[in-house]
Amino acid sequence: MTDDSDVASNATQTPAGVRYNIVQAADSTGTTYTPASTRTMGWFFPDAGTWIFSGAELSASIRGSGSAANLQTQFLQPVNLSTVSTISMSNGFNAALGTEEDKQNALRFVNCLRGPSSFLKIRSEEDQTSVSYFCRLRAGDANFSNNPTYVSGSENKIRHKEMSGNPQTFISAVGLEDANENLIAVAKLSKPLRKNFSSEATIKVKLTY
Repeated sequence: MTDDSDVASNATQTPAGVRYNIVQAADSTGTTYTPASTRTMGWFFPDAGTWIFSGAELSASIRGSGSAANLQTQFLQPVNLSTVSTISMSNGFNAALGTEEDKQNALRFVNCLRGPSSFLKIRSEEDQTSVSYFCRLRAGDANFSNNPTYVSGSENKIRHKEMSGNPQTFISAVGLEDANENLIAVAKLSKPLRKNFSSEATIKVKLTY
């Protein structure tokens, strides 16, 4: 089985994001498959990382063999699949719909995906968007601090007299705001950056989400 995401026109927009069809592949490469208009095995939601399969189609396509093909619910390790009857039981899928007990249909499905001498290998992908912002500090910017320890007395004079006329600050973080001045991200510098009236700086902030 594979999805038909290689054809852009097969995408359907849903509240859970874009949706594609799960179709029956002709070979292990998945490049050739039966069109969804002929047979659909379920739906694929890449944004949610979710595959939703059709129980009826799984039952019809993974029949197994023997009268007990749909009864195996034990999770089988390949090393334990030593007999033909056990292999047949593990390869069959026919959803049990009774409500008197847990029919373990999900476990049945896992057994169908695992062959007698193979294992599951699943590859995931996550898209990340990175944006770089350059924050320029001119000579007259960020030379004072709102920290109450920066000043003293009722007149809020600079606490350290040696900084009078030449205040010194150390920038340790940069806040990013939206158009309404709401703080949406804070970037920490690797080490504090010294700033005064005789210096300028440009801080590059990389935002990844």
